[in-house]
Amino acid sequence: MRTLLRLLLWSALCVLVLVAALVAWASSDGSLAQALRVGAAWLPQGQQLSYQNATGSLIQGKVEKWHWQQEQLDIEGQHLQWRINTQALWSAQLDLPELSLHTLTLQDERPSRPLKAPLHLQLPVRIKAQLSLTRVASTGAVKWQAQDIKAHYTYDKQIHQLQLQQLQWAQGRYSGQLQLQDTAPLALQTQLQASLTGPGNTPLKLEASAQGQLASAQARINVHAQLQAQSQGNSTPQLTLDAQLYPWQGLSQQSAQARWRSLDAALLWPQAPHTVLDGTLDMRALDKGQSQQSTWQLDLNSRVGQGSVQAQATQTAQGWQGQLKLNQIRSADVYSAIPDTVWTGETRFETTNHIVRFLADLKGQERAGVAAHVRSQGQWSDKRLQLHSLDVRWAGLVAQGQLQVHMDPRRLQGDLQWQWPGMKGQWQGDLQAEQGQGKLSLTITQALQNARWLAQWPQLPALPWQALSHAHAQLQWTQGWNHPQANLQAQWLQNRWAGQLALSAQADVSPKKAQTRLTLEQLRIVSPSGQTWSAQLAAPLLAEHQQMRGQWQTRWTANTLQTQGPTKETAQLLLAEGQWGAGTHQLQLKAQNWPLAWAQAVLGIDALSDTLIHTQAELSTRATHSRAASLGLARGGVFACPPSKQCQCAGRAMALVCSGTMARRDSNRIARDGCMVPTCTTGLARSGPLEQSHHHQR
Repeated sequence: MRTLLRLLLWSALCVLVLVAALVAWASSDGSLAQALRVGAAWLPQGQQLSYQNATGSLIQGKVEKWHWQQEQLDIEGQHLQWRINTQALWSAQLDLPELSLHTLTLQDERPSRPLKAPLHLQLPVRIKAQLSLTRVASTGAVKWQAQDIKAHYTYDKQIHQLQLQQLQWAQGRYSGQLQLQDTAPLALQTQLQASLTGPGNTPLKLEASAQGQLASAQARINVHAQLQAQSQGNSTPQLTLDAQLYPWQGLSQQSAQARWRSLDAALLWPQAPHTVLDGTLDMRALDKGQSQQSTWQLDLNSRVGQGSVQAQATQTAQGWQGQLKLNQIRSADVYSAIPDTVWTGETRFETTNHIVRFLADLKGQERAGVAAHVRSQGQWSDKRLQLHSLDVRWAGLVAQGQLQVHMDPRRLQGDLQWQWPGMKGQWQGDLQAEQGQGKLSLTITQALQNARWLAQWPQLPALPWQALSHAHAQLQWTQGWNHPQANLQAQWLQNRWAGQLALSAQADVSPKKAQTRLTLEQLRIVSPSGQTWSAQLAAPLLAEHQQMRGQWQTRWTANTLQTQGPTKETAQLLLAEGQWGAGTHQLQLKAQNWPLAWAQAVLGIDALSDTLIHTQAELSTRATHSRAASLGLARGGVFACPPSKQCQCAGRAMALVCSGTMARRDSNRIARDGCMVPTCTTGLARSGPLEQSHHHQR
């Protein structure tokens, strides 16, 4: 008996020593980085963990940036830090008086899967934590973000409790409580309160609650929510919602009843347009009929401005069917950034054998009395969207065609023609990962009309061809987007300058990098006076683009652009081998034998016909972010100006590089920012520094 007692005592002592050693190691500086290295190496198959600047210990540490990935789920955080109360560890409690994270970004591109009811939510130790999060955002298919989150979480090995102290979402500030049992039946109780600002700075109050159980497939949660103004009125927003949710079952089992008045959808969902809605919602599962199969019905009636929307959907034994009717709906009442049009029409859909067929027929009237319409017919089945017909005439846009979009494997097929004032285009092709072919053509006929039409769509990005008075481009491709081969031909006219371009490209694309080979087959520019310039690459330009974990880098090979103008000289633009991105930028350009007489045709200035321009530009940035540029003008015989000694001008290092040919040479010095810089001057009317190099340190 004594021997057994001694063994127990020695065992307990060894355990205490090991725990003390573990706590001592976890408290030592550098233990955090060691634990992250080991943990990242031992992650399950399919998971990846990376981090930057992990300092401190496991007890009190900081991670500047971390990224965790599994399949199509990415989670990234910045400025994570925490502190653990070591005294609480001896009583089997994890106490975090500080757990803060500046930014948390989620990107979930995983396909939707049926959810399963959990059996338990037990944890091995008691937990207490004070949470702080500056910003959390989702960048996936559904985008949202919340700010200024503070909460207190506790777990006593029976109940999970979360006290939400504050959260900023859209135009509201939220607080609430949550209690969740850790074993069956997983009883849930939540309360949520929010203060919002409605139209006209009207103060609003939102109260919501949910009670239910989560531990079985038939689990149900009862939800009640009410939004109202502190002072009632006919124009103040109001919302009442009662719902019975079955989280582990499909849509056909859910039911909800809601009523709203003067509701602005952007109050509750930031991405929604600003609205003033009145209406009701009735969504419910019906009793079983003779078919012994449950049916489900949705009825929605809502006023939008001076118009109305009616929606109805029903599930029967044969499938789903529904319709959406619009009556005198102004588009500006739904989204003010699009042209104002009054719409009337309906959209119908039905599903049989997992095939969704739909038909849309909308008629509209624009402010000027011009008729508009949107007609479309198609179906969705087996991860494929088919638009059998598309006919749009709205706000000057006319579009017609057919389209097929395959989601898995990804594929795009179609034939679309469109035009709007000043521009027309056509796309026809079959685009896949490994094969395909097609063409895209764009033509600008009237630049002013084109610019005016694009100006009424402020949400569109600025297009590179908007400033062209006339242009035509045609792109043809073969193979798939992983190995595309393309030919581009373009002609344009801008301020009486005419141009022609022929370019071919080949590429190999993978998820991590892309290689592109560009060949400039023709570049021809004609000035208003009829003088012609042409340019051609001496060899194909090879560029390689790589992108990994949010960083990208492009490398290219050296090349020469041969240019011929209205004089007999052949000018050259030399591009040195370089790279751009991933914190390192290196670009070198050098121009040789560019006649200054060309400037007379381009800019309309008087210039000596035998003057040649030599320029050299270099941009090289690393940790010091330095830049350099040089310019040289020469005329006549040979000369050379050696580089001057570097000096400091307003905190910048400056140097002179000067070389070329000229008839005579004068050297003097001029003051610039308090620094004497050597210069070379010519017989031109304007004198000054002709070639210099600037190195900026940041």
